[in-house]
Amino acid sequence: MANEAHGHGNGDAHARRPNFWPLTISTAIVVVILVSLGVWQLQRLAWKENLLAEIEARQAAPPVTVTEVVKLQRANKDIRYLRVQAKGTFLHDEERYYYAPDAKFGAGFDVYTPFQLSDGQGLILVNRGYVPEPLKVPSKRAEGHLDGMQDVVGLIRLPGRNGAFTPNNDAAENLWFWRDFDAMTADLTSAELGPKLSLFLDAEQPAPGGWPRGGVRKIEISNRHLGYAWTWFGLALTLLGVYAVLMWGRDQP
Repeated sequence: MANEAHGHGNGDAHARRPNFWPLTISTAIVVVILVSLGVWQLQRLAWKENLLAEIEARQAAPPVTVTEVVKLQRANKDIRYLRVQAKGTFLHDEERYYYAPDAKFGAGFDVYTPFQLSDGQGLILVNRGYVPEPLKVPSKRAEGHLDGMQDVVGLIRLPGRNGAFTPNNDAAENLWFWRDFDAMTADLTSAELGPKLSLFLDAEQPAPGGWPRGGVRKIEISNRHLGYAWTWFGLALTLLGVYAVLMWGRDQP
């Protein structure tokens, strides 16, 4: 009876031991996947660092002309964040208000103003900068209106996209949540304006009187790929550690 009980005990212990080959194969597959994801994140890290370096170089470079930007755009070149100098006149009575709360000043808007380029080059939208909600009404910051021919320097921004959690633009209320060039210029129909170039320019310089406050929109591109890579590599190491413990326990009597 004792031997029979002992035999059953050994059988139960053997049954509880992990099966070597299925466990090894499944662990290897998952480890390969986790390591591959970590390597992919390192590749993304290199790409992101090159992108950030290029953006920094563009921000520090002398400004190019709108004509040069249009040529690059037609050649399907990347024009994002190019520093540009544009010459033309503001259409202040056609301001567009882009909802843009500011950490320092609170609720407010970026003022996008149609800018008619000189020599019939066309029309772009210039983000002249931030105004707090009490100064949304143009008459409260009349000093900031620039009449006549102006030189504006800033960074090119492309039209945006309506994200899953982004409210819809309200053209009737002149309230915008994403950069939709066509909609924001739809009622500007005068032939004298020239072609609409579908370009946004974030102006660097502040307006007279301080409002709109230009240059407050910093380019912020997250770069967390190194952290993500370490997460995947860490999970792979953890899985290998669990596998080693299981295999060690399997060999114990």
